[in-house]
Amino acid sequence: MTAPPWLLFGVAVALLAAGVLVGDRIGRRRSAGAAPQRRVGPHYGAALAHVACGEPAAAIRQLGVALREETDAAEAHLLFGDLLRETGQTERAIEVHKSLLHRPDLAAWQRTAGLYSLALDFKQAGLVDRAERTIREVLERDPAHVGALRAWRRVLEESGRWERAIELQRRIARIDPEAPDLVAWMRVEWARQLLARDPQAAEQQLRAALHERPDEPAARVLLGRCLLSQGRAAEAVALLESAAAGPGVWAPAAIALLEQASEALEDWSVAERVCAAVCARDPAAWRAQLVRGRAALE
Repeated sequence: MTAPPWLLFGVAVALLAAGVLVGDRIGRRRSAGAAPQRRVGPHYGAALAHVACGEPAAAIRQLGVALREETDAAEAHLLFGDLLRETGQTERAIEVHKSLLHRPDLAAWQRTAGLYSLALDFKQAGLVDRAERTIREVLERDPAHVGALRAWRRVLEESGRWERAIELQRRIARIDPEAPDLVAWMRVEWARQLLARDPQAAEQQLRAALHERPDEPAARVLLGRCLLSQGRAAEAVALLESAAAGPGVWAPAAIALLEQASEALEDWSVAERVCAAVCARDPAAWRAQLVRGRAALE
């Protein structure tokens, strides 16, 4: 069973806080005449436990008390603001993170983390220009900040600036070789937006997606639809055949488009062959059964 996002987020925050506090204690023990050790207070500890259990509302209540009575640690303010944002209290999150960034005593990583959190606040609030400016500040401080790069990529996607978004995704892949390969999918989404108003531009992006990932069924299905809209049924059949024959969620859509192309060409041979193979593999494939029956009658 996949762990819920709140659990993963909570574990990460708990580890961060624990690491900061352990490091702080070690550093203080090594410094002669240092101030008393900083300890995790009961409300702060309870807040971390609530986050790890996926209970953000309770975590916010405990953190509110902890910030008043137990700690002024930057990581506690970061967590408080992030929880507010994740529960939809974006304006309060912005206030918390802005207030934190006014502190002159922040370590470099804390300031970078605060800017990143503020950028996410702005993005969620729909303040795109402020989000982009703040993300740029993060990347000036840390050019390899993958979280900031991903957030910026999403801003660009949502505003239709796909070419720049693809450049950022390639940059992410260079920094993190284990990052998922999203470029083909991004081109498919770009083409989906282009299809109604500029089929030729959509076709260009879909062919580029297939160059990136030749077996991408979404690109094949959408390109088949694009070709059909331009009256190029024979080309569409050649593309749709493999997508229709394969398993997965795109097969029914490919079969439906293959039916349209066969009707336009008055040639049902490919559709009949593909649908027979699909039905042999999955007798419950109702779309393939219908098209196969129609092909037999034509």
